[in-house]
Amino acid sequence: MRYAAIICELAQGADPAAAVQTGLLLAKGEEGGNEVGEALRDAIATSEQPELSVTEIEKLGAGWIAEEALAISVACFLTDLTPRDQMLLAVNHSGDSDSTGSILGNLVGVTKGHRAIPSQWCEDLELVEVVIAHGLELGRSAN
Repeated sequence: MRYAAIICELAQGADPAAAVQTGLLLAKGEEGGNEVGEALRDAIATSEQPELSVTEIEKLGAGWIAEEALAISVACFLTDLTPRDQMLLAVNHSGDSDSTGSILGNLVGVTKGHRAIPSQWCEDLELVEVVIAHGLELGRSAN
């Protein structure tokens, strides 16, 4: 629910930090939300480090459980890095990097559109035309 709320907020044009705060507020009010809330707070603090590296990302966990994967993705997303560099940071750790990359890809995609992802990364993707066409139908072509 927290991740869906963040995506919804971003889709409506919210600032990334504000969207994450919405997810954090929802985590506080839900049963079992403590772990997610703590993970999001850690992600926010991690994202504010001036020279974020894979070492700091790995302190958030390995991404094998949902709150760790969300924290890693959100920490990378909230940085001032380019989408390419955010993605490289999200996938170059020793844990469940395909999950963290996927979550981050959704966050970047909803805010900046598919063109924010380097085109050479999309060349061999299965059904890439369908994904792009669906995004265009949702009005994301200008992003």
